[in-house]
Amino acid sequence: MKRVLLWIGASQLGMAIVRRIGASMKIVVGDVRLKRAQSVAKELAQAGFDIVATHVDISSKKSIVRIIDYAQTEGSIYMLVDTANVSPTEASYEKILATNLYGTAALLEEVGKVIAPGGCGLTVSNAMGHRLPATSPSNDRWLMMAPCDELLKLTFLQPSDEPDSAFAYALVSYAKTKRVQAEAVKWGARGARINAISTDLIATPSTIDLSKRSDGYLYRDVVAQCPLGRPGLVDEVANLAQFAMSSQAEFITGSDFVVDGGSTAAHYCGGLRRHYSEHVKLYLMSSPIGTYRVEGVDYLGLNPKNGLIDELHKDWPKSARCLFIAADPDAHEQNVATAKDFAQRLAENGLAVDRFDVCDAEDPTDPIRRLTDYDFLLFGGGHVPTQNAFFRNIGLFERIRDYRGIAMGISAGTMNCAETVYAQPELDGEATDPDYERFIEGLGLTEVQILPHYQAVKDDVVDGLRLFEDITFADSVGHAFVAIPDGSFVLQRDGLPVLHGVGYLVFEGQMARICEDGATLPLE
Repeated sequence: MKRVLLWIGASQLGMAIVRRIGASMKIVVGDVRLKRAQSVAKELAQAGFDIVATHVDISSKKSIVRIIDYAQTEGSIYMLVDTANVSPTEASYEKILATNLYGTAALLEEVGKVIAPGGCGLTVSNAMGHRLPATSPSNDRWLMMAPCDELLKLTFLQPSDEPDSAFAYALVSYAKTKRVQAEAVKWGARGARINAISTDLIATPSTIDLSKRSDGYLYRDVVAQCPLGRPGLVDEVANLAQFAMSSQAEFITGSDFVVDGGSTAAHYCGGLRRHYSEHVKLYLMSSPIGTYRVEGVDYLGLNPKNGLIDELHKDWPKSARCLFIAADPDAHEQNVATAKDFAQRLAENGLAVDRFDVCDAEDPTDPIRRLTDYDFLLFGGGHVPTQNAFFRNIGLFERIRDYRGIAMGISAGTMNCAETVYAQPELDGEATDPDYERFIEGLGLTEVQILPHYQAVKDDVVDGLRLFEDITFADSVGHAFVAIPDGSFVLQRDGLPVLHGVGYLVFEGQMARICEDGATLPLE
């Protein structure tokens, strides 16, 4: 009997892989679009390959079993190449789960029952799955071990009220690699292997078209900022696939190979951060609301000092969709009141608000999935590490990369906008705790490390130590901080930060006043 290569998903990448490993084998290619399967089969047949095309819909287990049965009439299934995927631009949340997750899980399970000893398989996923916040060990185990027919019923896979297909695509990509690990154990019992390749930034007809379009700026930015500075080629992925399917890789199974030009590495190490800050109009301050005097009368409201309101008018849309992202996620009533009050202050100054949503523990994920729908983000004030952990848990570190609009930090929110956040000790025990992390990863929207409320905290004492003279000055060795009082702010447009109003540079254990009220200073 002939050895059969079962190929699911008649893609350009799949064809590049099959060209390398399909010689002398009977190739059965299946796709939900039969004409596409027939087209690639014709091209490969003209190149001398023994190939036949058929229909398969991998969101249906019956269809999967049918193509496996058909392939076995041609011989013994010795290799599986799974490149079947639907993208977030062409499918709904539910369709992505049904095809990319359930379909892959069912395919690996059913092929695993009949794969020939010494055989191997490969499924292709997306590297976006490696950039999601970590799931719980319990969720990981469910992704690996849940029966196929129960997989899509898992609570944490259910869509929100406004499903995000891009999020589903990333989540499913992560889940597929977990499924490969579980199947590797079952395949191993038959003397067979199964691995995954997670790709990103690979040049395909659709991405080449996107790179040329006016709305393809994000794709072009990410490509330019990835470590290798270019998109990958399907042939480069196929080179790795050829190795993974060869006798040289006989001790490799249950593994996931990331082929993305280093973009996942850059995601975690900062190399992809600076590009997206250029697309955000960023306001950083202690608080935008304060008491100010006009013609001898004191007012409480949006502080016009140093031109804040004038600058906001330059950036504000006709009517803004706003989101308040809390520093204290559990203080829901307070967070709602803050958003309502801020909306009123904006409206009083001619800055129209369409709506002002709140992201806290009451609804932590849905607003973040819809982040790009908002024109204005407000990061609240509070305890820096608490807010930082909340930002990380809700996936804001990842989602902020796609944001194009206005963002404003207040106090802790300002500090957490930095690429590296200085979590200045403020609570009892933090200054003397050797395990307290004073430098943590931030949102990466700016390189400026701001110390807000300077006039209010400059004489504070924490754990018997003077906040500035004993703590912050020592921490400024090798770091530059900008301390600002209420009423001053830093405005960053096109990635260029400018200080408006009084500010102090804290560097190498010393402090100097660098700007005055009514003046501006670019911060290099």
